[in-house]
Amino acid sequence: MCRHIPRLTLHVRTSFGVSATCPAIARDEIGTDCVQLISAVVFERPAVILHGQLSLPLLDSVLCAALAIVCFQVLRTDIVMDVGTSLNPAIDIGQIEGAFIQGLGMYTLEESVYTPKGVLLSRGPGTYKIPGFADIPQEFNVALLRSAPNEKAIYSSKAIGEPPLLLATSVFFAIKNAVSAAREDAGVTGVFRLDSPATVERIRMACVDHLTKQVPSVGGDAPSWTVRP
Repeated sequence: MCRHIPRLTLHVRTSFGVSATCPAIARDEIGTDCVQLISAVVFERPAVILHGQLSLPLLDSVLCAALAIVCFQVLRTDIVMDVGTSLNPAIDIGQIEGAFIQGLGMYTLEESVYTPKGVLLSRGPGTYKIPGFADIPQEFNVALLRSAPNEKAIYSSKAIGEPPLLLATSVFFAIKNAVSAAREDAGVTGVFRLDSPATVERIRMACVDHLTKQVPSVGGDAPSWTVRP
């Protein structure tokens, strides 16, 4: 991938030179030869040979999350996970629940904030927020897909791994959809930016209204109180 993108942009670099600015290139390229600046990679499922048998210990899952922005509360989460033939359903379900909550913290709460000089400000529980009891979905349903043995793995099972953590992106996008609805109610339409983690501060500022418009935008050489990577 790293070798592919430079080939895509070769004619841009030769036509405009290394000193050209991105806005100048964008204005010239629109309506002419648009350049594909996205490179995609498809990974094949890794195969592991165990006792002469092909083993594929990967899993699939599906999730649905609903929430209300009272800044904010996850009302309900439903997860169905394909773990093959579970060796211990209680452990597997616990792993799925824990990983999902960990991901919820990563995408909505846990933010590193620095001073302009690079000193980490969020260094303790008072400033670096991790999920607590109140962050658990009010209704949290986790089920294991039945009759889905993985015949090419040990005891037909599958590993849990990172997928439950990544399923928490559903909460982030549910927040963004709720913010979008709030903006429409305020007469604000169009594309908007919401960075992860979607903290309470970012959610509030994204819900544009007469209060957020009173906050001045700081630019130029004005010093900032905090720096977010």
